[in-house]
Amino acid sequence: MLQSYKKYKRISSVKATVILLTVSALAVLVTWGVWSLWDFVADPIEHEESFDEIIEKAARRNNLPPELIRAVIWRESKFNRHTIGKDGEVGLMQIRPETAVIDWARAKKRSIPSKGALMDPALNIEIGSWYLGQAM
Repeated sequence: MLQSYKKYKRISSVKATVILLTVSALAVLVTWGVWSLWDFVADPIEHEESFDEIIEKAARRNNLPPELIRAVIWRESKFNRHTIGKDGEVGLMQIRPETAVIDWARAKKRSIPSKGALMDPALNIEIGSWYLGQAM
């Protein structure tokens, strides 16, 4: 009888471990799925196609190929307008407030936009493409 109880206890322990691992794996998968869905739904402007019109207009104004602007945005921020670089670069095109933004503001005779305003895709792409056009 004691052997049966030990065997039963060992089988129960193995079953409990398998169930625990299965539930844990499912919890991780569900969490990952919800996180991915939230990332997709939370900010719909984060999708590359959302920026097409802004990029086309900025490209025409600054005599640049739109593909170049898209390539810079992809390389710098992966189309995440909230990206902040380690050296203070801001937004889609990772423009630097102390260089590109000041140069743009002086050339266009405008006030220097705040760091928060630089997260706006239209302004960020305009300044970044203007600066890139000047460098070309």
